[in-house]
Order: sequence, then C-alpha cells, then structure tokens
Amino acid sequence: MQTNAKTDLEVIESGYRFVSDDSAFLDCLNAWSRKIADIEAQAPKQSVDEDRFTKSYVAGLRGILEKLNKPIETNALEEAVMEVDAAAMVLTPKGVVVTANPEAIDRFQAVQGRSNSLEWLEQTARSDFETVRTNAASGKRQQHAIVRTVGDKRSAGIAEVYTLPSESEKQHFVVVRSLETRWSQTVDLTLENTFDLTTAERKVARALYEMRDTTLVAEARKTSAQTIRTQIKTILRKTETVSQVDLVRLLGLLNARAGHTRRSTPRTWRDPWGNYRILSRTDGKRTAYTWTGKRNGTPALIVHGCVQGYLLGDYVEGALHDAGIQLFAILRPGFGDSDCHPNESFQHQQVDAIDGLMEELKLDAIPAIGLGNGSVPLFHLAASRPKLFSRLLVTGLLQPYSDTSLQNLTTVQKGLAKLLQHAPQTSETLSRVCSRFITLHGVDWYLQKGWGDVPEVQDTLSDLDILPLIRNACELTLTADSWAYVQEMLTKFGLDPALIERVTCPMLHLHGEYDRSVNVSETREIQSRCTNFTSESIPDAGYFLPYEQPQIFADRLIRTILG
Repeated sequence: MQTNAKTDLEVIESGYRFVSDDSAFLDCLNAWSRKIADIEAQAPKQSVDEDRFTKSYVAGLRGILEKLNKPIETNALEEAVMEVDAAAMVLTPKGVVVTANPEAIDRFQAVQGRSNSLEWLEQTARSDFETVRTNAASGKRQQHAIVRTVGDKRSAGIAEVYTLPSESEKQHFVVVRSLETRWSQTVDLTLENTFDLTTAERKVARALYEMRDTTLVAEARKTSAQTIRTQIKTILRKTETVSQVDLVRLLGLLNARAGHTRRSTPRTWRDPWGNYRILSRTDGKRTAYTWTGKRNGTPALIVHGCVQGYLLGDYVEGALHDAGIQLFAILRPGFGDSDCHPNESFQHQQVDAIDGLMEELKLDAIPAIGLGNGSVPLFHLAASRPKLFSRLLVTGLLQPYSDTSLQNLTTVQKGLAKLLQHAPQTSETLSRVCSRFITLHGVDWYLQKGWGDVPEVQDTLSDLDILPLIRNACELTLTADSWAYVQEMLTKFGLDPALIERVTCPMLHLHGEYDRSVNVSETREIQSRCTNFTSESIPDAGYFLPYEQPQIFADRLIRTILG
C-alpha cells in the first residue's frame, strides 16, 4: 500500500510537536485525518496500527512521554485551590462547589457538584460574603473580602473570599481560601535555634497557634491552665512578643514563610454522594458503587457514561429522595476503584460487574438507567436475562457510528472518531499526551478540545450552574487509564443494532435535540420495529441532557422507576 510522503512528514512533525505544545492538537488531528483518508481510499478495512510507519511513530512518542516529568497545573480554577497549603474551594455564585482541594473537604465540607451549606461561615461575616457573591453573580467587577470562619474551637479562624473571572462574561466564580496555615517543622527548628525554646515550650506554642485558647491547650497537654499560662509567659519573653496575639501573629508569619513553596495535596476524584463502597468479588476483582436518595427506598440502578456521571445535581437527587427512591450507581470497570484487565474483553467486564453487583445487593427486577455508553451493558444483560430489569431508561447514541452519523459530528469529533476506528493503538498513545495537558491545564482543556467547536455545547459549558456537574463527570471519566478510555470510546463503533430488539422490558430513550451523536431517523426505525421502545427528543438540550434539563429528566426518571 502506497503512502503519501508529505502527509507522513506532517503526521511526524505535528505529533512530536504536540507532545510539548498543546496548540498543535488540531494540526496533529488534521494530519492523521489526511493519512487515514489516503488509506481508506486504497484499503477501507486496513488497520493503520499495523503499518510499519505507525508502529515506529507510536514507539517514538511513547519513548518521549516516558522521559518527561509530570506537569504542574496551570488552570486558573485548579491553581486557586492547589497553590495554597490550606483549605480552598471554588463556588458558583449560587454556592455549588466547582472544585476543592482535599483540605477543604474536611474544613468547609466541600463536595464537588453539591451546594455548600456555608456552615463554616461566622454569622457576622455573612454580609461580606454576600457582597462578594452578588458581584460574582453580576460579573460586573471583582471583589475581595476577609471573613471569619467557625467550626469547633480548634478550627475557628479567617478566610479570604474573592471573585475569579470565568469563560462566561456574565458571571464570576467565588473562591474561598482559608488563611490558617498549617504548622511546619521548619518553625520548630526556628523556635529552637533562634529563640532557644525547649521541647515543651515548642509544643505549647504549637498548641496555642492551633487552638487559640489556653484552656483547650491545658486539656490537650493534660495539665493545669496556670501551668500553661506560666509557660506562655516564658515563651513571650524569649520571642520578645508582648501578648498572646502578638505571639500567634509571629507564629503565623513563620508558618506562612515556611509554607510559601508548599502546595496542597494533589486532588483526585471523590464520590460526591458520600456512600462509596468497594465490593470484592469471588474472582478477586473489585467493583465500586455508591447510592443516593432515600435509604431503603424503592431501588434502581444507574450506570454512568463517558463524561456523563451519576452526579445528577441537587434538584434531581432531591426529587429522588422525596419520591422515596434509593438510586444505586456502579462505577464501571476501568473507572474509579473498579478493576479492569486489558487481557479481557472490555464489554464483558462491564456486563459481569453489573451482574455481580446486583447479585451482591440482591437487586432483581428493578428499573435501570443507562447514560450514554452506560446503556450498552444494560442492553446486553436485559437481552440475555429478560427478568433482570423491569424497565430501562437510556440516553444518547443507540446505533453504532455510521458514515451518515459521522457526518453530523464536528470536524474535531469526526477526526477523533476516525482515528479511534482505524488506529486504536495510536489513539491510546495520543490520549497519554492529552493526559499530560489535562494535568497541566485542568479538565477544562479536555472539554474545550472535545466540544470547543460545538456552539450549543459552549453555551452549556459557560453555564456556571451546570459546569460543576460536567467537571465531576469529566474527572470520573479521566480516572480511566489510556487503554480503558480508548476501549470506552470504541464502544460507539461496536454497538449491535439488533441488540435492542432482543430486549423485552419497556424502554424509554431520551436524547437532546442538539445531540449530534444521535441519528434521529435510525432511532425512529428502532421505534417502528420495537413496540416496547419509546424515544423522546428533549428541547433545548444536547449531549448533557440530564444537566441541561433537570426538571424533565427528574420527571422521566421517577416515572420510569416508580412505573
């Protein structure tokens, strides 16, 4: 098979440039699109990965990636919470958590995608916080305030609150960062070497800094308050400070200087429902799951898709609780802590994990919800075991990508789909490059590259009420390694058109009117052949339907579950 030498040079140049320069993403994708088009013209079913040129290309890129250091985040949202060694979170103007570092989960009870209770905020500081929030909602001007925080006496302190511009010009984010710096071992050395404090005095100084109350210090030290006051007088004399306030200020300055180069603990995806469990199965594999709604309520199962997570937002989840529904969510193999092995069929592992979880939880003849690709293993199970599910609600793509459906996609989406279809190993290698830039620029980079040329999705991504849910779904998707991610994407090409016809339980299919992945004519054909299948187009919604139309989705969800 002949190849175009000029195209091959463009593939090499753009690919090697892409490793270090994310602006080369489109050049790399376009070069590969031209190469695949050349191959399709000669041998439509030829695997590009088997080409000697491609094997050498992949080996070269992987060699470079192995030598590169892990990048540090530069995304503005991630920097706001990661550049400090203290609790920090970013909120929407309505108070929903967009992102937070691990320290904020404990200090501010911050859960991504959830409304923050603000219980950490002292009552007298609420007006200052509200001023910042109001300015963020209007997007007119930036605002900054210092507020007092509460909790137990050990964690009472102060925090800064300020607005951070978003991609949308209409609203800003609200950043909350604790100004309480953690104790550094460097300060212990300074107190010993510079101020000649004894071990006991250093421990008292640290306890006073962290607790701000001599009675609490005495209780922690298991001694009398008088003894603590005597030791503090000695510390004041040695440090040449005139009061406890001055001493705490000095200790704060020393810790701030010591922590200047420290960053927060790297943030990882966490279950937003707070009911995370890991099931160890008889075959040795682990399956993670969680739940929301009303404990011991009417059971149902939801299976997440790609950038379509199980976090549904306060409105939907509140409606589930009020309806007396307990919604279980499985983390499919390859995502979160659910095991997935490259030497086994990806789709078989998805089906097996759902089947095993339902057996463990004694769930039978229940409604199930599949979001995007999450519907595929449900179809397999429902077709082979007709009584396992009472009803199905599914969203998104139902048929494998065809030439017709590919034409509905944007240039970037079409290029990525073609690359996945003809060169999965190359796709896996390039996904590793993308992972570097996601680490560097945050999940917003992934969202912009995947949907940046889709105008209707851009409107959704600029909606600060929806963005936290999409970011959580994106971060869940990115817990998959490059192999699992590519296999997830290939699911779109491996759908069996006849599979749905073998399902006998009632099925409701929802798709947004702007979802480019859904071929409406093909969906109508399914509906004409299957009397138990109903499809509904949801107005003013696209790929992110559950987030874009939560009221409609909640209504259809509850009606499916309760029958």
